[in-house]
Amino acid sequence: MRAELAEWFEVMFNGSTTTPRRRPRSDRTIRNHIYATLPALNTWASAKDSLREVTRDDVLDVLPNGGTARSEMIQGLRSIFQILHARRLVFTNPAARMRVGTPEIRVPVSLDVPVLRRLLDDPDPVRAACASLLVFHGLRPRQLRGLHLTDIADGRLHIDGLRILLAPHARVALNAYLAYRERQWPRSGNPHLFINRATAGRLIPVTGGWINTVLGIPAQALREDRILDEAHACEGDPAASPSSSVSP
Repeated sequence: MRAELAEWFEVMFNGSTTTPRRRPRSDRTIRNHIYATLPALNTWASAKDSLREVTRDDVLDVLPNGGTARSEMIQGLRSIFQILHARRLVFTNPAARMRVGTPEIRVPVSLDVPVLRRLLDDPDPVRAACASLLVFHGLRPRQLRGLHLTDIADGRLHIDGLRILLAPHARVALNAYLAYRERQWPRSGNPHLFINRATAGRLIPVTGGWINTVLGIPAQALREDRILDEAHACEGDPAASPSSSVSP
């Protein structure tokens, strides 16, 4: 089963120039499919030697009842079996012609002001810097992870072609973090702003899981709280949206 999944990963990551041709997929798509299908794959791995042995009933047994989890698992399994079937590594696609269902619609939930204040004023410079960029400037978690040292210059944040004046609190928090980073990893050649023990000696960004662990809450929850706060501030009118996030 591991060899079969390695074949799927190879096609997803590099694409295929042989029939049937496929374009490479993004890292995010591959990761989402893996996470969504892991519960099913782990269940089958304990009783089967190959994905060729998986039947439609086996798929139905492991599928969540509904919502986003069901939708994402079916999509991930379809991707795996479609590629393996095209490569003649499985006989059929047991996930074909299954009702996907409707993903859950998530409604942003506001956070308590004391929670935001604790994050912004936390003595840990990493936590305070991450929180400041999320709270005051509404960065997406992916953008936060991808920031480079050169994206912070002259008191401004340079991102996606924009030059954003840093909020005073964010500027102080970033200066404290940069001083901490220099003390911890003075010889690191990693160009990313946020690094840790695992990435200081490499050139890769930190993971989303690491960011969430540092904050103690999902980074997306902070971004959604700021979006909700801004929506309330402008009474749902995008044209009246303030140019900067409201300080908690």
